[in-house]
Amino acid sequence: MQQRAYEHVRHQIMTGEYSPGIRLDYRLVGREIGVSATPVREAMHRLEMEGLVELVPRLGAVVKKLDRTELREYFGVREAIESYAVSRAAESINEYQLTYLEELLDEIDHLVAKWFSNTDGPMTGASLHRFLEIDWRFHETIIEAANNRRLCRIVETCHLMSRIFQADRSSHTQRRLSEAAKQHRAILDALIRRDGDDSCKCMIQHIRDSLEWSLT
Repeated sequence: MQQRAYEHVRHQIMTGEYSPGIRLDYRLVGREIGVSATPVREAMHRLEMEGLVELVPRLGAVVKKLDRTELREYFGVREAIESYAVSRAAESINEYQLTYLEELLDEIDHLVAKWFSNTDGPMTGASLHRFLEIDWRFHETIIEAANNRRLCRIVETCHLMSRIFQADRSSHTQRRLSEAAKQHRAILDALIRRDGDDSCKCMIQHIRDSLEWSLT
């Protein structure tokens, strides 16, 4: 039950259902998934260790708010790990993984084109949740291709924290999402060529640009 509560709350934070600064009532969260308050309380301690919630005396758990300094730190971790991972992946990635990455980017292109054919506003709601999920799958697959799965959880948390920072921002514009898709293509092209140096450079540029977009 504790694991169930942990996964539920983590997912709700990841998708933006629980926004930064919101207080999480243990009993109400428990009712959402059919468990008592005790396993929810226990799950919150795990989430606090991951930096996703803060435990405030007499108030309980509050979804973490991230400041600009902390965001830069998380992106610094991403740059160090993912630049290493993509250069290793260039040596070991298989054809199935390359095909999967291509399929992910095709879906992103379709998602962006469909959304902005109907509106000029930033992407939101279910479409944005799907975009962010695909984006994470792209990065996750590269880390897995580097044959170092232990890095996945660390980088996933960094991705998640950047989403928390952006939760109350209208930053997912057509220009930004199209540029992110273009950078993903450049990373994939370098991987297809088995060019570790170029894939590393493309990944670093992508992460640094993502940081600047997030801070805008």
